Amino acid sequence: MRTHLHTAILTIVLCSAQVREDEDTRPISPAEAMTMDTLTTTDINSSYVKHTTEHEAAVVTSVGDDVVTTTQTTKTTTSRPRRKLWVTYTTPNSDAGYVTTPFYGESAPYLNHINDSFILDLPPNHVVMISFSDFDIADHNNCRNDSVTLYEIVQRNTSQVWKKCGPYTLGLPAQVFRNSLRLDVQSNLTRFNAGFKMLFTVLPESQEPESLGNGTYNCSVPHFERFRPHFNCNLVKECQDMEDERDCSYTSDECGVGFVDLGDKCFTFPRKL
Repeated sequence: MRTHLHTAILTIVLCSAQVREDEDTRPISPAEAMTMDTLTTTDINSSYVKHTTEHEAAVVTSVGDDVVTTTQTTKTTTSRPRRKLWVTYTTPNSDAGYVTTPFYGESAPYLNHINDSFILDLPPNHVVMISFSDFDIADHNNCRNDSVTLYEIVQRNTSQVWKKCGPYTLGLPAQVFRNSLRLDVQSNLTRFNAGFKMLFTVLPESQEPESLGNGTYNCSVPHFERFRPHFNCNLVKECQDMEDERDCSYTSDECGVGFVDLGDKCFTFPRKL
């Protein structure tokens, strides 16, 4: 019989901002963001691709003394630029969301001939947290062909933060910035890799995630759920007390949801109230 060992703690962060993207980039609305994306067939030579999102909702009806629950599926089709970055907002005021390479998550490599930028304008007295839950960019000639470059914008001047390519199995860890950002992406003639997904969350300075060094943050704050999406379920310590692993669905028949099965013991990371 396995014993259950409890370790660790709890919560953090919040929001407000305006994000803009280049003229031809068409963001998906917050309503569409809460859906599962399905790509439709399209002409390979077209500049735009039809992108269909599906949303399932439970419908409860009464039949005599019985309550019947059915599922209703709605579809929304939007036009996405084929060789532009795709932007999706996940909050009504557009202060959080994610940016991806075209067709990311569709079991297909990103396209060649991408040369696009995403600009995040940060309002006064705010910070932005970004992270890459997935990063797989072709590595040729030290990032001279395919690359992702991040810049900070300070009083209309740009300063390069980093330039990257290649696969990062665990994605890229969260970073917090006090200035507006620009993300430049370019790809050459070949295409073999999956692309990337960058999450962003804009927060008031008063709720800036506190960095504790070594890639960890203080997550024992009431607004933790606001920036929780930046931490993957990967058994990597990103919160000081590993709250980032607390709600992950590591399961086994004997341990259950939220527990990690390690031989004859089950571990979990409970939230401290």
